[in-house]
Amino acid sequence: MLLATSTEWSLAATLEAKSPAGKLSNAFSSFSQGLRGYNSYQERFDGELQEDVSLTFSETAAINARVTPWAWWRLPEAIGAAPRSSLAQFELKEGWVERVGSTFDLRVGNQIVTWGAADQINPTDVWNPRDLYDPLQSTKLPLFMVKAKIHPPETESLALELIVSPFFRETRLPVAFTDTATEINLTDSRWLISVPSTVDAGGGLVAPLHYVITPATYPKTWQAGGRLQLLRLGGWDFSGSYYNGVESTPRFAITRKGSASSAALPITLTLNPSFHRQEVIGADGAGSISLFSHEIGTRFEVAYYHRDNSRAQSAPPEFQADLTKDDYIHGVVGLDYTFPKKLLGTVLYANAMYVKYKRVQGKESQTGRAVITGLPNTQPWDSDFVLYLEDRIGSAFKLTANGIYSTEHGDAYASPGALYNWTDNFKTQLSADFFVGSVGGFFGQFKDNRRVNLVASYSF
Repeated sequence: MLLATSTEWSLAATLEAKSPAGKLSNAFSSFSQGLRGYNSYQERFDGELQEDVSLTFSETAAINARVTPWAWWRLPEAIGAAPRSSLAQFELKEGWVERVGSTFDLRVGNQIVTWGAADQINPTDVWNPRDLYDPLQSTKLPLFMVKAKIHPPETESLALELIVSPFFRETRLPVAFTDTATEINLTDSRWLISVPSTVDAGGGLVAPLHYVITPATYPKTWQAGGRLQLLRLGGWDFSGSYYNGVESTPRFAITRKGSASSAALPITLTLNPSFHRQEVIGADGAGSISLFSHEIGTRFEVAYYHRDNSRAQSAPPEFQADLTKDDYIHGVVGLDYTFPKKLLGTVLYANAMYVKYKRVQGKESQTGRAVITGLPNTQPWDSDFVLYLEDRIGSAFKLTANGIYSTEHGDAYASPGALYNWTDNFKTQLSADFFVGSVGGFFGQFKDNRRVNLVASYSF
């Protein structure tokens, strides 16, 4: 097995100017990384410009606006081959106008919304798709929506948020969707190296596998939802939420063509992506509990995902088994604690969580038409323990450690790191990503993706 490590360098800079009418700021960053053993090299440059404007009409009403254009340039990864032509993309990361009042706020435009009380992992946070070109970064992508927040002035413990959007945007995957059937090149991304390129037909015969992806199909794309917040109830905050929209990642129906009887004849697997609607009902809470004179932060979050199978049942018969999906429950419970006394001269903060992802109904027990041993089919979450540690050594130096262990598959992800603030404007961070354990798990399948990251940031 090839040893796969990488080094990443990053430089970021920000500039900010304020005036009575608003604020103008910008941020630029870039990084390059190589995956040794696979002859991979990647460069990326990001630029962001943000402008905020606020106009006050009275003591109870104001108009705010924000425009945040964001552009990136990226040289695509090419595992074991020369890079292809570079990619450039423009995003209006935020572009909205907001009316703020004493009883309600109304915001219209491109927005990024966060729901949920848990740390890092939020089952109820479903509005914005993700950029999974690098799954570890999982950056949120903006969506045009209309958001109203009602907060009666006579009480500070109640708030209702309502959101509607006529648009849908899918999660950005390492595999791009096109308007025509296109062959997938498994060397285009480090996150595709776990997909098998051959199949063992027995008797010493190994047949090559080719992958083709067809254009995606979509349901009705409107989305709507709401979140009711109950705040400061006995030291706790609670909320309940409902969402009716579209799954941001597609379901794939796989068809197979070819025979493994001859190594000269490849087997072609055609991936037919389609998007389907879903409903999500969620609840979350955050507060603290006292235990032996110690305050321990407590958070929980749970969501029930009802996955609509109506399009799956009306699909061609050979697609139905692959497209029919179970409902599932996704829950998180966690504790966090800052040790009151210094340990070896440092301040230690710990955050531990348990994540549970459980399918219900049993519809997915039906086997599809194409079964390829080694083809990844696991979710990032099943039954997992998550631990985050932060050790502050003075005001400038900090050690961190983030780890996830799957009790269902026996695989794990670990990311230790160190951050040092040289000045108020300049800081560096060194970290690493490790994947270990069974290749049948989500994290274990990426064990050849371990890498080292070095980031330097300067602001002025």
